[in-house]
Amino acid sequence: MFKKLFFSFILLFAGSSVLADSIAPASFSTTLTKGQSTTIRKVVTINDEATTSLVDVMFVLDNTGSMGAALTSLRTNIDAAMVQTASLGNVRWGVGHFEDVNPGWGSGIDQAWTLALQPTDDQAAVGAAVNFPLGFGGDTPESNLIGLQSAATEVNWRPGSARFIVYVTDAPGHDPDTTPGYPGPTLQQTIDSLIAANIKVLAFTNTDFQAVEQAQLIADATNGNLDTSGLIDWGGRVAANVTVAASTYTTVSLGLNNPAGVGVIFAPVNHPAGPYDRSVTRTFEFDVTFTAVDSGQYDFTIDALVDGGVVATENDSITVPAEPVVSTVKAVPTVGMFAMAAGSLGIFGMSGFLARRRKNK
Repeated sequence: MFKKLFFSFILLFAGSSVLADSIAPASFSTTLTKGQSTTIRKVVTINDEATTSLVDVMFVLDNTGSMGAALTSLRTNIDAAMVQTASLGNVRWGVGHFEDVNPGWGSGIDQAWTLALQPTDDQAAVGAAVNFPLGFGGDTPESNLIGLQSAATEVNWRPGSARFIVYVTDAPGHDPDTTPGYPGPTLQQTIDSLIAANIKVLAFTNTDFQAVEQAQLIADATNGNLDTSGLIDWGGRVAANVTVAASTYTTVSLGLNNPAGVGVIFAPVNHPAGPYDRSVTRTFEFDVTFTAVDSGQYDFTIDALVDGGVVATENDSITVPAEPVVSTVKAVPTVGMFAMAAGSLGIFGMSGFLARRRKNK
């Protein structure tokens, strides 16, 4: 019993205290008979600043010939950007870049996508990863959409993290819908992949009309942001853009990690969409209904989610006792048997008495 209580305490501390935001009550336990339900109110508190969030940031960088000055701006500012965003919590950075597809669209030596570094908190590794040689690109549109979709599907995004792609380009991406035969995803397919991976795109581009138009569509669809202030000094704005994006949110909901033996329903499923920000502390209430489905002991967690990222976790324990076994075999009526036996003996005794009387006559 002591070990179980100690373990429960550790779970409560790890689940509810590690993150700055919270769920109250931090734990709940009860016993329900099969088919029985109970409803409790859970309150999610989103604090006025993100200090212990899980944040994954992935650079998806245009590495073609015209991007030399833009990439120099990143290399000059990357260390400062990582230091300035450290207060958000557990932040990891990754690096990838694109040029174009060969043969047919690239310069002959280009790569459609290069995953240079999976997200890491090793700042030296990130600084080294952004120092890659400049490519070429061939024609003006590049393999932007291949890079974005590849980042959505190939990067090791941490479960429960707030996910951002810092997308930097001065040209639009080839779209098979407008470039027949191009071997890459369409704009819509790219957007669908980003949404499915719960990624917000923070785009930086210049004044190229087609690049701006395409980047705006991607940023809007993913609840991200587009910065068109120029690429010469964009590296100095990375930290501010990531911080703002990590401190604003649209949806607050609950996420479930429970076994099938207990049914769980949230009301509401999501609170009305924002936008919200962390300028003030906000609370969101949910009614959580637990229903016992099968007998057993069920220990599980419920997460508080901000735009799909985990910001707090609480612990639940539901006990569903086994139902008593009802026998289908009928018991032998012992008393009835003795009565029958006694009655039988009485009948046989009377028959003998009558037989003797007839004989004596």
